[in-house]
Amino acid sequence: MKENNYQPIIKIFGKGKPNVFVVGCIHGDELVGKNIISELNKLEILKGTLTTIIANPLALKNKKRFIDQDLNRCFAGKKNGKVEEKIAYSLMKIIKKADYLIDVHSTVTNTRDVTIIKKNNKNIRKLIQTINPKRVVFMPKEIGHGSLINHCSSGVSFEYGKHKSKNTFEKSLKDIKKVLCDLKMIKDIKIKQKKYKTEYYKVYSIENKPKDFVMKKNLQNFKLIRKGQELGFVNNKKILAKESFYPVLFGLKSYKDIMGFKAKKIKNF
Repeated sequence: MKENNYQPIIKIFGKGKPNVFVVGCIHGDELVGKNIISELNKLEILKGTLTTIIANPLALKNKKRFIDQDLNRCFAGKKNGKVEEKIAYSLMKIIKKADYLIDVHSTVTNTRDVTIIKKNNKNIRKLIQTINPKRVVFMPKEIGHGSLINHCSSGVSFEYGKHKSKNTFEKSLKDIKKVLCDLKMIKDIKIKQKKYKTEYYKVYSIENKPKDFVMKKNLQNFKLIRKGQELGFVNNKKILAKESFYPVLFGLKSYKDIMGFKAKKIKNF
């Protein structure tokens, strides 16, 4: 494999502050990031610097989630590691420049309209205020430690819907443009969007997936699962919830080893 075959595709527009980074295709099967970055690359930047990154072009080319391992579990990376570890290592050199970073994802689950954060600081609160997401999920550092936003000062992840959904693309792009407008980086545009009273959730644990587990099809993310409720089955034996919690990114095909994340609803962060 040639050295440049897997390097992130990085494009820089404008100069000076603020520095806004938009990252897509951390996972090569999430084309929404590629499509959004294609649109962002056409914008005229009036102030500050916009950096767009196609993070895993080799996985994108091969229509795979990753080549060796999940890139969003590889940060801060390794200089001489496997493909995704090398990508993470190279990205760490530049994301430290970001005043704001938006990491765009899509999903196979029924999760929609979710902004994920790992830290709570002034810039992240500004992003949340500008975006006005329907839901904010605070995921502690120790859960998903190798994720991109765990290793930058002011990063958020978008989980706005399914991979091929037009709504996922349109809403993600609108919210990024809202941020750029608010920072006066692009010409002000009128964006019609529903105003939300944002719901806040804090992830506190994961729900492990037993071998041969089959998840119940009608589980809804962010709908309270009560203690004793059926989660699915293993060889016709029902698997029941041991406690009440709100499911986050639960899905039939979401993760290999876990069902998803368990959260509590909170007033704010």
